[in-house]
Amino acid sequence: MGLRRRPCRCERAAGALLVAGDLVVRSICASLLGDGAVGKTAVRIVCALSLATGRALLGEYVFERARVLFVCFEDGETELKRRVCAAMLHYGITDEDIAGYLFVSALGRADLKLAIGKNGDTKPGPLIDALDAAMTRRHIKPDLSRPLH
Repeated sequence: MGLRRRPCRCERAAGALLVAGDLVVRSICASLLGDGAVGKTAVRIVCALSLATGRALLGEYVFERARVLFVCFEDGETELKRRVCAAMLHYGITDEDIAGYLFVSALGRADLKLAIGKNGDTKPGPLIDALDAAMTRRHIKPDLSRPLH
């Protein structure tokens, strides 16, 4: 008997508000791990579109439409926009559907780091403040960056 994913349809679990089924939980920073080129970014793009539109694109109920700042550390700006546009075309999402709700950015700057370590001490890097500022400008709830402070 293996592990099975079970749908979660309650609004609160372990004190955290579910935003999209059991894929996105407010105040929980999660990772999607796997080999290269297996679709991790594609899944996250569709998850971001699902939250930004309020539609269950991945089959997970969206409890709350949300503003999303999608930050990619691998693809360049052109490739990231191409991938987002492809997903939008596939799901019939228009620019108007996501206006004011989906913000996409590709980071290529090596100086923007989440954390800086020196002499065994780790402190938040400049990327934390940059993300906080971007989320504040766009009225995005900064729940996912707070655990990094």
